[in-house]
Amino acid sequence: MKITLLITVLFATSLLANSASLSTKNLVINGDFSKKKNGKIEGWQLQKNATVKLINNKPTLILTGSYASVTQSIKLNSTCQILHLSMKMKGVNIIMGDANWKDGRLAMCFKSSDGKRVGSWPKVFNVKGSTNWISCERDYEVPDGAVSLDLT
Repeated sequence: MKITLLITVLFATSLLANSASLSTKNLVINGDFSKKKNGKIEGWQLQKNATVKLINNKPTLILTGSYASVTQSIKLNSTCQILHLSMKMKGVNIIMGDANWKDGRLAMCFKSSDGKRVGSWPKVFNVKGSTNWISCERDYEVPDGAVSLDLT
């Protein structure tokens, strides 16, 4: 059965960092998947079974099959304390795997300067089965020692 996760132009468009100075800045490069460079989607590493197509005149990320993914590693400023994530996602015929985390999701991992995970796994947004577009918004505390955040 075909498994598809659609993530539209609002995918992580607003991953904002709040620092001690209370300034905000969007940290995601090309969060709407609209920019290409040398034929590739700028800012993202597309893995197997990942494509961007225009749907209703909006670039839409389409992930088909198990372990389909895109990744972006975001550098964090040392003063960053809170990240605000805002995105939309939709699932089409998503079948659960043999573990509760094997569903359609935006995975997140905070990393230290040596590339190892720091802090606990963040609570992420996920979908199973078929869904309408879901608006997802949440604040995340940046763990001590985190210098980057991987979105997958």
